[in-house]
Amino acid sequence: MLNLTRYSIYSSILLSFVVISASLFVHESANAQVKNLSCEAIQITDGPFGSGDPYACQNGILFESRDDLLNNGHTPDQPDIFFADVTDPRNPVFYQITNSPMLGEEDFLTATISEDCTSIAIRSGQNLTGQNGGNVLQLYYGDISDPSNPILTQITNNTEEEENEGTAIISGDGSKIGFQSGLNIANMNPAMDRIFFVYDHFNNASPFKAVTPTDVGSGTNSPRLSFDGTSYVITSSANFMPPNQNPLMVDQLYLFDITYNPPAMPTINPFQITNNSTPSVVPFNFTDRGISGNGNVASLVSNIDLTTMSTGGAEQLFIAHVENPAAPTLTQVTKTSTDAADDTPILNFPGDRAAFISNAPEFKQSPGNGPTIVVADISDPNNPLFTSLLNSPLGINIDELSAPVDFSFFTYEDEFFVNEEEEIEQVYFLRNCDLPRNVPTISEWGLIAMAGILGLIGFMVIRRRALA
Repeated sequence: MLNLTRYSIYSSILLSFVVISASLFVHESANAQVKNLSCEAIQITDGPFGSGDPYACQNGILFESRDDLLNNGHTPDQPDIFFADVTDPRNPVFYQITNSPMLGEEDFLTATISEDCTSIAIRSGQNLTGQNGGNVLQLYYGDISDPSNPILTQITNNTEEEENEGTAIISGDGSKIGFQSGLNIANMNPAMDRIFFVYDHFNNASPFKAVTPTDVGSGTNSPRLSFDGTSYVITSSANFMPPNQNPLMVDQLYLFDITYNPPAMPTINPFQITNNSTPSVVPFNFTDRGISGNGNVASLVSNIDLTTMSTGGAEQLFIAHVENPAAPTLTQVTKTSTDAADDTPILNFPGDRAAFISNAPEFKQSPGNGPTIVVADISDPNNPLFTSLLNSPLGINIDELSAPVDFSFFTYEDEFFVNEEEEIEQVYFLRNCDLPRNVPTISEWGLIAMAGILGLIGFMVIRRRALA
């Protein structure tokens, strides 16, 4: 009776090993099925004039608002930059960062924030520091380590009007800013081409460097920077890469490897990541955090067949592994019947997860639902695991998705109609998303190892008793 009991115990241990191991390794086909989660959605702002363009950091959200969020007499409908400490998102603490009246069309105002929530970059035509009396578009650096006492510094001295050239992107460590301009910044653009620059906040002697040599052409957007600013990603249809690498002048993805050596100017090595030979009906689509923090992975959306797979004419998500930018690896991640993403996915620090907004039916809970937020585990980009975060308000247009580099929460804006002609944007916070993993974690490997050892012991004991 004792032998039978021991045999049953050891058999159970061995069976447990098999079950645990199998459950950790079995994953559903990513494009065939999508996991659904119910996260907690919290509305952060609520005012009659609206708030939007959120940009996340470790425990906060930087955004633009026209409302009196602090009840301090803020001028109604005046656009300003605010910071919300969302340590307790149900009771956010608001800080007003700028306070400058708009002057006609010069109210353009965008801002991004470093990962530790202490440094910001602003592009604005407002007179934020008293040095921009002409109200032309300028670049500002902000120290908000004490958000109740922000310190803004105007770092360009433009005297000419400039069309909106997109958002200035600050690096995760707050040391670099990437931006686009058609002005002669630091006498580096005398032809007044539309080119990209990088600003090094800790190089007082030579803070600016032109990244691209000539007009970058069409299909361009805000630059993307890795955490330390050493990887700089853009799109362009220009043929500025020798020797004549883009003769058809079609959209390409470029990466610039930057080495900083203050007080000297940084050195820049350019790489063409894609080898597209087809004019794109829709220009390559990018976002502010379309490169991973470690600089090893870039994301883009295109309707062009950039790999051996077919996009079917829909805009699909692609991942470029650029650990060696001279020999990049491009993978098509989505295979949806319609456009997979409304914008290019944001990436976490290691680049093994991507998040994006989608209207594709493959990612929705039901056809009638509005856009959903999708997170893809792309640790194996050929076998991604998609998760739909369903519990978000189904408004008019979920937009401007952002997250800290660890994806601990997500923030976005949603629009709602006030009447047939007017819509109001508000900022939302999404948390408690227990995202599944595509591969075993260290803890799961520990369970596998433990079960394996117990199973092996059980097998040896059974075999020994059988021989006896």
